[in-house]
Amino acid sequence: MDELNIIDEANRLGKLMVADIIRRHKQAGEYTTGKTSGMLHIVRTDKGFQLVGWTYTGTYDEGRQPNRTAWGQGGGSSTDFSDSLLAWANAKGLTFKTPRDAQSWAFCVMRKISKEGTRRYRDPSQRQDVLATPIREMKEALAKKTAVYYAEQIKRELFRIDLQEE
Repeated sequence: MDELNIIDEANRLGKLMVADIIRRHKQAGEYTTGKTSGMLHIVRTDKGFQLVGWTYTGTYDEGRQPNRTAWGQGGGSSTDFSDSLLAWANAKGLTFKTPRDAQSWAFCVMRKISKEGTRRYRDPSQRQDVLATPIREMKEALAKKTAVYYAEQIKRELFRIDLQEE
């Protein structure tokens, strides 16, 4: 296995990890519009690989803490968060009599999350294993593949040195 193959393998494992996260997100009953999960992907960095998604992707497992709202983080705004809540409500079949009622509902939800956090944060029995296990499993699989790669590299170098000495 050469360096290019180990990078290909990391990308393959990353895609499997993202698919597992999306599957777990659906099993948790929170997959609605697909917008959040659709943003998940793996990117190569100077230090390895990174899972990239929305700012709030990290709240999948334990929920959002109070005062940790989507607006104001990562360039988000209250309008962006409100629009996301309204898209979620629409996908869940919630309807409102007027656009003003919809905006009022979104504001109330944002305010409640800001003050109390999400239900998953408030109630540990609601917590899900959406991110932790897939990330751990990907790290373990990649560590094994990388160990094999470096073991092969070391054997090649040692063998070549032995041949030169004879």
